[in-house]
Amino acid sequence: MLASLLLDVYGLFGLAPKLMTWTMLIGTLAILIGAAGLVLGQTSGHPQSLSKRLGSILLGLTAGAILPIQGAINGLLRHDLHAPLAVGITSFVVAVLAMMPMLLFSTAGMKKRPEPGLQSFHTIPWWSWLGGVAGAYYVMIVFTAIPLIGAATTVGLTIAGQQLVSMFVDRYGLLRLPQRPISTVRMASVFLLLTGVALIRVF
Repeated sequence: MLASLLLDVYGLFGLAPKLMTWTMLIGTLAILIGAAGLVLGQTSGHPQSLSKRLGSILLGLTAGAILPIQGAINGLLRHDLHAPLAVGITSFVVAVLAMMPMLLFSTAGMKKRPEPGLQSFHTIPWWSWLGGVAGAYYVMIVFTAIPLIGAATTVGLTIAGQQLVSMFVDRYGLLRLPQRPISTVRMASVFLLLTGVALIRVF
């Protein structure tokens, strides 16, 4: 949200600059408080040290800041090329190339693991292969929406949609994930997220 506000207010990466309003500030604050509530209220079966927890939070903030920047850049490329499909393909090709050195770096020094065998393929559910399809639609929707409704609104709606679906997934243990109760803190945090998105988008 912080990165998307900067993109909107200063009109970076080809976005039309927007005037900062009190409702945008209040909406963003509500989203940040809601996100903080989700982080603090998250329960896990694997307790982590404070340093690891803070490191994970920092990684999450970095990933979140990258999202609107990626969408704005892809939106600008879409405007220049006039070809949404070509932008999507370009984005994924560049992503694969960028992942190669990261993969080599992350696997360096790790213990050798057994090679995956083809015999396990028949046990994999059919929906396990849909991650790439979901990713493709996600990327194309984001870079199409950001130039139209702004980075802050797009990211806010993205966060709200993620939390609504994730609560449903956690509550019923879908996609082979463990069931997790929906706490009052989490419900209140999601309500704050939705309120913040409404303030930014509607007002």
